[in-house]
Amino acid sequence: MGGRRAAGRGLYRGEALREAVEWAATGRRHLTLNGGEQAFLDAGLALGRRRSRTRWRAAAALVAAALALAFWQYGSARGSVDEAMARVAAARAGEVRIADPVTARKLSLTAWRLAPVPEARRALAASGADPVTFAFRDPGATERSEHVLSPDGRRLAALTDGVLTVYDTADGRRVTGAPGPPEKVRAMAWSPDGRTLAVIGLERSYLWDTAGVAAWKGFGRGLAAPGVHTAWFSPGGRYLLASAREFGERWAWDLRDGRAVFGDDPVVVGPGDRRALVFDGRRSRIVELGDGRVTAAAWLARMPPEYAGFAPDGERVAIAEEAGLQVYDLAGVPVLGQPLGPSGRPVFSPDGTFVAGTGSDRVRVWRVADGRLSADRALPASVDRAAQAAFSQDGARLVVLAGRGTVLSIPPAPVPRASAAGQDAAAQAEGICAGPGGLTPAEWARHLPGLAYREVC
Repeated sequence: MGGRRAAGRGLYRGEALREAVEWAATGRRHLTLNGGEQAFLDAGLALGRRRSRTRWRAAAALVAAALALAFWQYGSARGSVDEAMARVAAARAGEVRIADPVTARKLSLTAWRLAPVPEARRALAASGADPVTFAFRDPGATERSEHVLSPDGRRLAALTDGVLTVYDTADGRRVTGAPGPPEKVRAMAWSPDGRTLAVIGLERSYLWDTAGVAAWKGFGRGLAAPGVHTAWFSPGGRYLLASAREFGERWAWDLRDGRAVFGDDPVVVGPGDRRALVFDGRRSRIVELGDGRVTAAAWLARMPPEYAGFAPDGERVAIAEEAGLQVYDLAGVPVLGQPLGPSGRPVFSPDGTFVAGTGSDRVRVWRVADGRLSADRALPASVDRAAQAAFSQDGARLVVLAGRGTVLSIPPAPVPRASAAGQDAAAQAEGICAGPGGLTPAEWARHLPGLAYREVC
């Protein structure tokens, strides 16, 4: 009996076992099962239980295998999607980096956290090497807007559709605003103290004390000629100058005496309004504005006045020529052993340590003492005007105004970020989380609309 039970041979199964058990429990009246018969039924029941457990385990194993396959397929599919979207985020970071490096850092971080593909690693490295520390863009800018930086780079004035707005370039905050003057505006300029904004119209010019309400009382003249228009104050604030370069229209106005000065010659005024370079071909000259003394400077005849700027000591002038940017003493003798690289109008740092030059799509900064290039950054291109640069009063940052009211802040001698410092990609990602953080839901929807939002920090 035991052998048959062990082997399962001869034991009742299925329907026969069910009927026998049911008869043993209810069908008999005067009979009692002996030990062998009871053992026989017990063995059949035990065999049924064992086979039921075996079938359950097999079914459970099949279900587990199916679930594992499903989860693997889901994970594989999700992994493929994440890798694809990581590449999209990395590519998008490259597209926006020039004009919006902060968003580019966020996109680089997102790419890395989605999937550590090579493209994400390269995007992190590019963001780490970008010298820009802060950036913002005039939210109301259009192709018709006029923008100008204050001499210390602290304020940005924007004129759009007849409305003037002033922003703080350190944080992008709106500071003040007012309706514009009652005529078409050609150019704007900040006074050296950053309090007064000059607005050059088609026929007249205007001054606005930005601490008060704009009261547009016109004076002098405007700029009637078409083309690219510029305006600027002399460093001491006494003179207001303006130019429509393509047609040679230019003027200078003495704000203290209320009269036109310097005729129609191009003029560059030095620090403290002590002297001026007057460009007039072979009759070019240096004029001491205090006593009117004139020194002939025929060497200026070959120099472009639009690309000249005094050093802070007033004894040297930087001029961007075709061969590159060169610094001269006032006798016309080159100070640098060889010209620096290509440049637009030069701007010196307050202590004269650095000189910066901007073009339509690039800004470069050199250390004057040794001519070493210390910063070089691409800019959002502007089709109709060069970028504008200004050093902060302490010289710690160079503020650059590029196309469509884009403002970038760059240290003149930037310290490379994570990638150049040898940190790995994970450390770079943590650094971005500690700084600007990840994309906001609105930014995510704009740049990665095909993927549900995730918190990556």
